[in-house]
Amino acid sequence: MAPQPHVLSSHFNTAQKFNWFGQFAALVRWNLINKTREPARLIEAVYNFILYMALLVVLNRFVFSKAGSVSVTEMAQLSSLCPSDVPACIPLAYVTPNSSLPSSISRVIGEIKSLALQSEPASSADRIMTPFASRAALVAFKKANPSNLFVAVEFYSFNETSFDTAFTIWVPDYSYFTDGAITSGYVTAQAYIERAVLNAQRSAQLPNAAKLSSPLLYNNGNGIRVGKMSVKSSGLLITLVLYIIFTFHAVAVSLFIRTVSAESKILKPGMLVMGLDETAYASSMFAAQLVFTIPSAIIAVPILCVGANVFVSTSWAVVLIGFVLYVASLNSFSYCLVALFPVMEEGASTGIGFLSMFGSMAIALLGQFLIFSSATTTRSSKMLFQLVPQAAITQFLSQTQAQENNNVPVTVGTLGDFPEIQDALVMLFLDVFVWIGLGLLATLLRRRFSQRHGDNVPADVLTRSDAYERPDADIQAVDFSAIPFEARDVVRVIKVAKAFQKKASEEPKKDGTSEPGAAGKRWATKKKGKKYLTALKGVSIDLHRGQTLALLGHNGAGKTTLLSVLYGQEKPSAGQVLVKVPDEHGNFSVLDAAIDKDMVRIRQNLGVCPQFDVLFQSFTPREGIIIKDANNQADSNAMPAYIEALLSDVGLLEKADTAAKNLSGGQKRKLSLAIALLGNPALILLDEPTTGMDAGAVEQVWRLLEYVKQGRTIIITTHSMEEADTLGDRIAILSHGSFQAIGTSMFLKGKFGVGYHLNVDFSDVSGLHALLKVVKQTFHDAQVEDERVARNAAKISLPRPANLGQSEYSAMLADMFETLHNELSQNNLAGVESLGLSQTTLEQVFLTLREEDEKAER
Repeated sequence: MAPQPHVLSSHFNTAQKFNWFGQFAALVRWNLINKTREPARLIEAVYNFILYMALLVVLNRFVFSKAGSVSVTEMAQLSSLCPSDVPACIPLAYVTPNSSLPSSISRVIGEIKSLALQSEPASSADRIMTPFASRAALVAFKKANPSNLFVAVEFYSFNETSFDTAFTIWVPDYSYFTDGAITSGYVTAQAYIERAVLNAQRSAQLPNAAKLSSPLLYNNGNGIRVGKMSVKSSGLLITLVLYIIFTFHAVAVSLFIRTVSAESKILKPGMLVMGLDETAYASSMFAAQLVFTIPSAIIAVPILCVGANVFVSTSWAVVLIGFVLYVASLNSFSYCLVALFPVMEEGASTGIGFLSMFGSMAIALLGQFLIFSSATTTRSSKMLFQLVPQAAITQFLSQTQAQENNNVPVTVGTLGDFPEIQDALVMLFLDVFVWIGLGLLATLLRRRFSQRHGDNVPADVLTRSDAYERPDADIQAVDFSAIPFEARDVVRVIKVAKAFQKKASEEPKKDGTSEPGAAGKRWATKKKGKKYLTALKGVSIDLHRGQTLALLGHNGAGKTTLLSVLYGQEKPSAGQVLVKVPDEHGNFSVLDAAIDKDMVRIRQNLGVCPQFDVLFQSFTPREGIIIKDANNQADSNAMPAYIEALLSDVGLLEKADTAAKNLSGGQKRKLSLAIALLGNPALILLDEPTTGMDAGAVEQVWRLLEYVKQGRTIIITTHSMEEADTLGDRIAILSHGSFQAIGTSMFLKGKFGVGYHLNVDFSDVSGLHALLKVVKQTFHDAQVEDERVARNAAKISLPRPANLGQSEYSAMLADMFETLHNELSQNNLAGVESLGLSQTTLEQVFLTLREEDEKAER
């Protein structure tokens, strides 16, 4: 005989008790480890963020100006504008002054040429100050020879005794937001002209005074150098703001998208039914995401301060504080989204993510152009608007950039001198807690005001005759009064109905069939264009401690739906599920599974093996119990031994250190079963637990379940008649959402079986025929079935007459065997070697009931 399993709580102190901080810490650890074990996702997130930052560097280097960046350079010679392959290039030209100007203007033109000759190459001396008769002649020459002329001057007025001089410098187009004024020769030409005017005025007023040298001669304190410092325009500033909002929002909003992703839509509900607290789950996601997104803010600081020169005068510490608070507030914002939209399709979650991103940009534009820039907006109104993180970061960026444009340093020590920057940082800090608080409030309100029954199913759906328990159900009458109070009626299912609103794609087709998943279910009614399907029709059953209930039924009969109602994933449309739960003082409370706060306590005493495996794919089986372990108040020293013993009991110890994603289907079911049994829960729900297991593993699981059911209540759904026959103290057969029969295996076989079979081994077929004649004396409708002449074996059916009860049928069997004994003793059945009696199998009972149900349907 196989050794007994060793997972009882008497061996290990593993009683379950809710532990929020234990769950939170375990989930944070899972999230962090899960990220590191999925390097592709991690690299993709880091790569995308660095790519966005690199693009910002490129934009700011080549498109944006560098606010507050100052550099001093010497002015370039005008001849440097001329291409080396154009020897006739004119470095500087002028339009001949008209007759309205004083003759002294010629002295200015001469002074310009004299200054240029001091600093320009000698090879270009004969082309400096080339005259053109008119502006039209100048423009025509430039159009005909675009590489031969770059700078020209035209005078409009000149006065030797005053500084009333007007002129125009003609250069190619350039941008005021780059250093085009320098590179185009504009600044050099202006320096020549201004010094020439001064020299001409000195010659007229102070003939003996020394003249100024060329501004391009840098010696003895002479020469003019150019300092370059640009500012951002409002258009470029808002582009920077929107870009930074986009970059960080894409990182932080992934918390929301991940939480409602396909993976989480399986994991989260599965973990909730195992006793996980929803707030612990969401808080752990927030904390883990914060750990991974704060480094993004830290990385962004040197990139923006050094690589892109977005922040030059503002200290790194101020920028770091702003970005870290912004990332934290964005994660809080995503946390609130998770609380507001806990369940949705993956495409809808992505849509909300994008909608929130564009909404963030709209808020930034609104704040920049209407709220923060308005002189009538009060300080308190601005701070109130900054309760939205995107508005607060907009104000922070715009105010720091304003100081950058003025080349004013902003440090942590001087923040008090900049109240608007200080207010933005304060609001970013408050936003972290405001949005977390709103998320918690949304969760609590949803629990508080959740519906007693789910789905808003119209009343007429549940009042139809086919929506309630069938009156012809065959339920074995058993007196359970001898069972002690604490073990009796542990679970009470009272007239539970469950209806679903179905999509058009799931409607029955014209040929009477329906889409997969709707097999065996009938449309209940149509209400205002909505179709409803009753999956459970007023089912009732009481379950007791120390018993296993096996649920049988065809696909779509309602087995999984009933379990979903029991563990709270679905709320009943009508009826009640009551569960008796003990507290730490030994007292019992009867809790309603449809009430959220009651379901929280029920789940703390519940073990679930769902139909689909709820596993952490990158974790090993030994690690995979991390969430359930957080609920177990076990001796920390004994827990590893307990886990190892449990893995051994389900036959998974050899794979204890293999990642779940590398396990076979049967091995994954073993792990799901181990998680369901962890902590020795009082109520265990198993949805087809042995699917995919080999025969040896199935037998091992059966022995385990037989052992652990002592003191517990187990409900198991299965398609295996042998499994139901082996494990089920009672067997319930569901059909079309109703219980067709409930009772022990013997009761069902006796009630619905075709009777017994007489198994015959013979050496001569004539003996079989003689035996059949004798049997027909008692059972007139007896006939040979499953005759296997080659193996000299056959079965003779012994059908029970419809008008006879079990006791009369047993009397007929006794009479038949007495007759057979007499015939054998007289050697009248020569050729018959042996006889045996076998009862109808549970599979035959199931098929019989299904045939009856199909007849009733027709």
